[in-house]
Amino acid sequence: PIRQLLLQTTEGKLILKAYRDNGCLTKNLRNLMTRLILKKEKDLAFHSVQIYGEPDHLRKFVIKKERFMKLARQICQLFPCEITKTYYTPYMRIGSRRINPSGTLFEHFQYQTGILRKGGLLSPTNRVHFLNTPYQVSGAKEKRRNTENEPAADIEAGLDQRRKEFEAANLTLQPIPIFVGPLVAIDTAYVAVNEVLYKVDSALHAIDTCFKIFIALDCAYPRRASSIWLFFQICGYQINYATDTCNRSLNSLIGEIKRHIQLAEP
Repeated sequence: PIRQLLLQTTEGKLILKAYRDNGCLTKNLRNLMTRLILKKEKDLAFHSVQIYGEPDHLRKFVIKKERFMKLARQICQLFPCEITKTYYTPYMRIGSRRINPSGTLFEHFQYQTGILRKGGLLSPTNRVHFLNTPYQVSGAKEKRRNTENEPAADIEAGLDQRRKEFEAANLTLQPIPIFVGPLVAIDTAYVAVNEVLYKVDSALHAIDTCFKIFIALDCAYPRRASSIWLFFQICGYQINYATDTCNRSLNSLIGEIKRHIQLAEP
């Protein structure tokens, strides 16, 4: 059990005490717990290795999907504020789309196997890795455009430039909310859909309209803003799909917000 493992080390007791006092875990404490758990798995696997005898290394070091999932569940049982996706999300294939494993446990496992191979305790891999999907590299770097204080008259010109950049990269410009004025005091809000610019009542209305268009038309979120839209989808609209792929930071943020919502409930 994870609790018993943590009680065996000073670092583990630090994690348990922090949770007892604060009711949540910080990013640093999550990473520390991940290292402690993977160290235990590693020590068990390499127990038979004899530096001055045989075997002096292992041919492979594997943690199966079921084990990762069990560890992630045990963490969430011990710390209800956490969510399993933060620690492990298994490989999935939905249609032609492949979603690789992720989470702190899996990522630290990969990091450790690299160190072990480099140090000679683990045989080098002979696998050849291929990209899951073809991709096109654009010759020019994407330029960020600061539109925070851009006047309304320049919005169309800015959208035209953005469309050209996307067309050059063989991408589609998805619906986008546009705000005019400083972020602390937005003057006007718009929603751009295809070639049409719609004026809306507020920034919140622009975000809500864009999100509903994404859902209604089954559009993919823009790659550079996918985490933001996933955050709105999961926390704002309470919508979860099997294909959702959140990075570690987003999973942690979602877990913390859900915890605060639960604490605020009567």
